[in-house]
Amino acid sequence: MKIYTWIIALLFTSAAISQEKYTVQKININSTLFADTKNEIPKVVALKKEYAAVANIINKQILEEYSLTGFQLNKDEEFRFSGCTFSYQINTTHLFLKIEGEYLGPYPSQFDNEYIFNLKNGALENNDNIPFQAFFTLNGYLDFMDNYWLNDIKKQFDISIKDCEGSEPYCTYYDIDKYEVQNNQLSISLTNDCYPHVVKVCTPYLTKSFSKEIMKKYLSEWGYRILFNANYVAYKGIEKFLINQKERDNAENNIFLFGKTNKLYPISMALQLSKKDNTVSGYYYYDKKKIKIKLSGTFTGNSISLNEYTNNQNTGSFSLKFEENYKPDGFSIYENDDKSKYLTGNWSNQKSQFKVIFSEVLLNKESKNILGK
Repeated sequence: MKIYTWIIALLFTSAAISQEKYTVQKININSTLFADTKNEIPKVVALKKEYAAVANIINKQILEEYSLTGFQLNKDEEFRFSGCTFSYQINTTHLFLKIEGEYLGPYPSQFDNEYIFNLKNGALENNDNIPFQAFFTLNGYLDFMDNYWLNDIKKQFDISIKDCEGSEPYCTYYDIDKYEVQNNQLSISLTNDCYPHVVKVCTPYLTKSFSKEIMKKYLSEWGYRILFNANYVAYKGIEKFLINQKERDNAENNIFLFGKTNKLYPISMALQLSKKDNTVSGYYYYDKKKIKIKLSGTFTGNSISLNEYTNNQNTGSFSLKFEENYKPDGFSIYENDDKSKYLTGNWSNQKSQFKVIFSEVLLNKESKNILGK
């Protein structure tokens, strides 16, 4: 915990200063569907005239989140929310907002969203946490999933598909979006965003816990330090944002890919990219056999070229491309600027050539930071 004491000290100092610039007011708005249901909406107020422009930029984004044109409802304006509340933190550089409530659309849905705004220009910052797979070594992630997760989660998926009369979830086995450490035990959970609201009851559920002794075999030195020594998951708000900013680039430059060759044979692939010389190393295996096949190659701003080796003999090659234009067979990768890239792949040797259709791609960092574009 001592690793980040400087961040905590900075927050206490800067919070006092920031109170001279901005505050956040509570605006009450009643739901138009249930008039007696009150909602608390945040409004940023500049305490000095020179900060008003930034406050207006942030407020515009807040209003968009609630589908509002202003902090008072117009005569014919709808407000289809219920039970909305918020909390916040401010320092000299950033505003953290957490908003919660329920959206009363065709299918009511709960929401719990967190935002970081830059107080210099009002921009919304990337507030993504470090992804789960980023804490592992290149070999460690797939080995851990094979040994401790995949068998159990596949059983849960089979149950969900049966309960939902054959309808498959749109999440994957690898969508672990919640992890926490308590008493030196790492607990991980599958996302609950797997089915539309109307059939949410079908959602597969799995939570498992592992000792730090088990995890040490699979985590990188950096990943072990962040999770168990620094207790990364205990931090919230601006503290968590600052730690993410500081630590995110320390993750290994890895990509984990899952899909099928020739639309028939499931494969798993792990790649590490080196920006020093634009080289790639790693392995893949056919899920049925799990025999690792060595991969090496190079990458550019939008492509990865790989050769595979068995017993030191080149037995085939992969060509992967990240394309900006839509591809029917491409796997869509979303960036924080809301742009998409479409990953396509091909495998070939001297006798055959097959498409590789990807069903999941896990990036430790944004693809533009991994590929250097």
